Amino acid sequence: MLRRLAGIVAGRLLWALFLIVAVSVLVFVIFNVLPGGDIAAQRAGPHASPADVEAVRHGLGLDRPVAVQYLIWMRDLFVHQDLGFSHYSDAEVGALILDRLPVTLMLMAGAAIVWLIGGLIAGVAASGRRGGALDRALGGASLVAISAPVFWLGYMAMLGFAAGSGALIPVLPGVGAYLDAEGWFEHLTALILPCLVLGVSLAAIYFRLTRAIVGEQMESGYVAAARARGLPPRTVLWRHAARTGIVPIVGLAGIDMGMILAGNLVIVETVFNVPGLGRLLTDGVSHSDAPVVQGVVIVSCLAVVVTMLVADLLCAFLDPRLALADGSGRESRP
Repeated sequence: MLRRLAGIVAGRLLWALFLIVAVSVLVFVIFNVLPGGDIAAQRAGPHASPADVEAVRHGLGLDRPVAVQYLIWMRDLFVHQDLGFSHYSDAEVGALILDRLPVTLMLMAGAAIVWLIGGLIAGVAASGRRGGALDRALGGASLVAISAPVFWLGYMAMLGFAAGSGALIPVLPGVGAYLDAEGWFEHLTALILPCLVLGVSLAAIYFRLTRAIVGEQMESGYVAAARARGLPPRTVLWRHAARTGIVPIVGLAGIDMGMILAGNLVIVETVFNVPGLGRLLTDGVSHSDAPVVQGVVIVSCLAVVVTMLVADLLCAFLDPRLALADGSGRESRP
């Protein structure tokens, strides 16, 4: 089993290397090969002379061939762990990311609590009462949450609960509250509404997925055997059907934890003006700041790989047959 787990780790590390190279090439091509604004002219200012623009271009290293610029950037990344300097603010990209990273991690953690606990508990509860009032109510609510765009959910949440925006029930901090907060408690409360919005759409997906998987397990032979032994229905549902059905959901959660950095997180941080990595990415794109965009994208790729690796190891721990399975999905025999 340890050999299989080592193989999983090695495979993910190789995948991480390939992913970083592929994504970095794509981002570099977008900012340095495809037509766009002149970064040196933007940095020099509207009243700069051609000589000033050329001096800025030389200082940024933009007068070198594109391939040379990319190789230098990759060398600094892998050898010195240096992501370069922002073309817009001249600050270190690594420092900018480290400054925004805690906010994003707190937002992701809060959203994960909402979508995992809410989605899993609701899904298991609904699968035990299929066709009942609870099942129909949760199913309808999940369909609305899945269909609605995240930015629309954010605006509806602000109209309903954000203080200072004319909300119906102004009980939670609203837009820009994190920037105005003082102390850890105010910072945490400022993230409640963004966490709820970010977690609701995924909670709806996990509800429907959990309901389907656990409902299928409820019709399996081992569940029928547990019922034949006279176990209470709640024990059969939560200790037997739910425990077995949760393994594939854990694997999917690992993927979503990484992929959320490149999707809904950017929208939520923009809507609520939360100074996280998503907002840093949008600012970098708006300013054509290639080093910042490249740095955030690389960190996002690493997050995807790490969360997928943790999910694979956790799935192998929950179901050791996965660690002992060969490439065809069958258990290997000694």
